Amino acid sequence: MDSQYAWIVVAALIGGAILLVDVGRRRVQRRRQVSDPTAPPEVNDNYTALRLGALTETLAHLGLVAKGEGVKAFGLVVDLGLGNGVVTLSTLITGDISLYVSDGGGAMGGIDEPQIKTAAVAAIKHAEAVIATMAPTKAFPFPAAGRATFYLLLSDRSVFTAEDSMERLAAGESALSPAWSDAHKIFERLGIAAAKSPT
Repeated sequence: MDSQYAWIVVAALIGGAILLVDVGRRRVQRRRQVSDPTAPPEVNDNYTALRLGALTETLAHLGLVAKGEGVKAFGLVVDLGLGNGVVTLSTLITGDISLYVSDGGGAMGGIDEPQIKTAAVAAIKHAEAVIATMAPTKAFPFPAAGRATFYLLLSDRSVFTAEDSMERLAAGESALSPAWSDAHKIFERLGIAAAKSPT
């Protein structure tokens, strides 16, 4: 076969493979949106798994034991709806944080940075202080654009949730505004401009 034609065939095969991958990706996205209509158009599979892991974390898995009597909050997960995607922040009582972006990006750490560690623990405490305004949940839908969903993780494996607009949270008009302020400090420390309310 002439080398010129060989390259045409190779290019056609590569183009066909790319098309098949794209069609497959779109089918997966359509199936995901049918099963979860709140899902943004682009959701990376790794993000989905990491987010679910954060939302179903337990003290036992972390190797921790609740101090004192009664149910204690040990983690807070905050989902930010940004229209074309979701940013998820996971904070633990140890000061550890994880940041996941629905397109597959993210960051981990926090415990070695005093400002992040302090904000992570404060966010959990502030959310726990207003648990009466939250409701128990076993479902974890994505927030709509411009809204933030808080999931408070408790030592008895229950999860409490509440949602509000980023505008109300930033203005101090929500019961969760103090927790939002702490979370926002973490975003700022990580240089995540996306945490700002959409204009």
